[in-house]
Amino acid sequence: MSPLITGMILAGVTCISARLAGFEREKSFYPLLLIFMALQYLLFSVIDSNKEVIIGEGLVITIILVLSVSGYKINQWWLVTGFAAHSLWDYFHNAIIHNQGVPSWWPEFCLGYNVLIALYLFLNCQRRGI
Repeated sequence: MSPLITGMILAGVTCISARLAGFEREKSFYPLLLIFMALQYLLFSVIDSNKEVIIGEGLVITIILVLSVSGYKINQWWLVTGFAAHSLWDYFHNAIIHNQGVPSWWPEFCLGYNVLIALYLFLNCQRRGI
């Protein structure tokens, strides 16, 4: 099974589990999930041990962190934007930053995961009329 499909399946499992377990009632669940997903690239950059890569990944993570906090504090649309932006980052990551700590399958997996979460949150915002 491709990493993209695996990521999408696990995102679906995450959303369904979060809803069934009641985690979605906690306003912080998806912002923290977005931060966690972004921090994986920092972990990979530490594995790479390249200071320029750590700084580059850190700058991108800062943007994702701002979107996540905005989604928590201001409006859930910022979370949709954050997951969608992270999906774009996953797609273009290897062309922008050469982080040797990133497993070859990770960007495709993460892309599938983040796209589906973004879509799920988008549909939730639409349904709730936010």
